[in-house]
Amino acid sequence: MDRLGGQFSPGEGLGRTYMPLILGMLLGGGMAYLSFQNVTTQRRIKLGFMITLMVILVGRLLLGWAWDMLYNWDFRAPSDAQWDTLVAPISFVISIGILAFYFLP
Repeated sequence: MDRLGGQFSPGEGLGRTYMPLILGMLLGGGMAYLSFQNVTTQRRIKLGFMITLMVILVGRLLLGWAWDMLYNWDFRAPSDAQWDTLVAPISFVISIGILAFYFLP
């Protein structure tokens, strides 16, 4: 069965260059569009992005931990598997931040 995106989205064959180009253009275009907005709109969009990122990062840990405590009916610290849901995304965000700092002009 053929994939929905074919060779476009997973990056196989000659299509492996299109997805990074399109994602880069979307990100750059979004940043350029944001820079033409007024300061209040910029602040709201940035705050919404940061809150969404925090909820995604910490929400998986808190929901998994709370569900496990309710299911077993005891109060305890998160397990290693639950902590791993927090460590991997944070290390990804830190590596993106290091790359962004490195590529600043």
